[in-house]
Amino acid sequence: MITRMVGMEEWHRGTSKEAEYHISSKPLRSDIRTMKKRKVAVSRRQVVILVVLTTLWISTRPNGLAAAICTKEFQDTETTRSYANCSDLLRQKASIAWNYTRHSNKMELAFSGHSLGEMGWVGLGINNRCSEMVGSDAWIAFRTINESSVQSYKLTDRLYNFPVLQTGPIDNDFRIISVSITDLNIVIHTSLQLKPNQTKFALVWNRGPSVLFMMPAPHALDEESLSSVAVMDVNNGVQDIGKLGCPINISHRPQKKKHGIIAGVAWGILYPVGILIGWYTLCFPQAFLYAYVPYHLLSFGVGMAGYYSGNAVRDLSGSQYDSKHHLLAIGIVIIGTFQILLFILRVASPAGYGGGLVWHIRAWFCSYNFVLAFVNFFLIAAEIYGGIRLFSPSYKWDLKWLVISCFAFSLYICNCAGIQKYRRHFRPGVDEYTQ
Repeated sequence: MITRMVGMEEWHRGTSKEAEYHISSKPLRSDIRTMKKRKVAVSRRQVVILVVLTTLWISTRPNGLAAAICTKEFQDTETTRSYANCSDLLRQKASIAWNYTRHSNKMELAFSGHSLGEMGWVGLGINNRCSEMVGSDAWIAFRTINESSVQSYKLTDRLYNFPVLQTGPIDNDFRIISVSITDLNIVIHTSLQLKPNQTKFALVWNRGPSVLFMMPAPHALDEESLSSVAVMDVNNGVQDIGKLGCPINISHRPQKKKHGIIAGVAWGILYPVGILIGWYTLCFPQAFLYAYVPYHLLSFGVGMAGYYSGNAVRDLSGSQYDSKHHLLAIGIVIIGTFQILLFILRVASPAGYGGGLVWHIRAWFCSYNFVLAFVNFFLIAAEIYGGIRLFSPSYKWDLKWLVISCFAFSLYICNCAGIQKYRRHFRPGVDEYTQ
């Protein structure tokens, strides 16, 4: 009995503890509010931490938009070069520093780029016409076996068909000062003499993996490499892409093709054929006077049309034209004009006229004409070859033009020799035109 009562008391104690536990385990309203406040505080803290981490990641991630911090001082061999302004460029971790002298309208530039490897290259170009690679004058720096090297390159529209850079002269207003290479960092110091009233020009830069025989390997064609262009304003510094508009059809390829066709037909076909016709008809005075002379005047007129069309293309291209091509054209026109003058003196002078310059021209007309035609033939061959190279054809065109030139020259010599033999042995002293 006593045992049963003790057990009942223990059971009542247990049930009362369970009841107290269940009652105390129910959350009060004040506890619920506290828990909600804690959850809100934790969520806000997480948002702040996430925003901070995202900002740090965007600012430090290695993409094209995150450029290296620009610097205004550079150690160049034993001297330190200082610049008044600097700016980070938009692509390829590059930067530019500059000094501008207003009274002389001259700028000194220090371009800093990051190479892709120990044998890679970094280049800086200047385009005074528009924000485009084609038409730029560029200095490209790279490491050789023993030292650093920098070469000048003219970026013409030949790159459309033949994307290989070859060293060549550039505008004298854009000069190199020095280059320094430290590990993969390359700094190019240049000077640029701006034209009167010029305040803007385009900066073009890029980099490549290697250099072989002074020919830089092509750069990548991704978005970062194709958009590495900016505009430098002497008053406002580096600006966004597109502020320096390009003229329509900067390469002027249709005008160049038109000029090439006219000049090629005139000087490459009509003129050499006219020379042979002249040698054939020289033994026949009437044919020489009424057939060859008008034909030669026609070919010369078409050739002058080709020359003036070339001048029009040169004016459109500004400073971006081949000076050797232009000088050869001037030489061809001068010789052709001199031949016309000889024809006039040769035909207009009377047969019995003796003494003086006109008589010597008449007496030695064949020799003069042969030498001039011989020289002009080589000039025309070189001119047409240079014109073909401006369109950057494949290498097989070089061989084709060499074969054609050799064949035409051989045919020309054989015909001249045959005609000379005919004149001496079969028609000696036939008339006044054979002198």
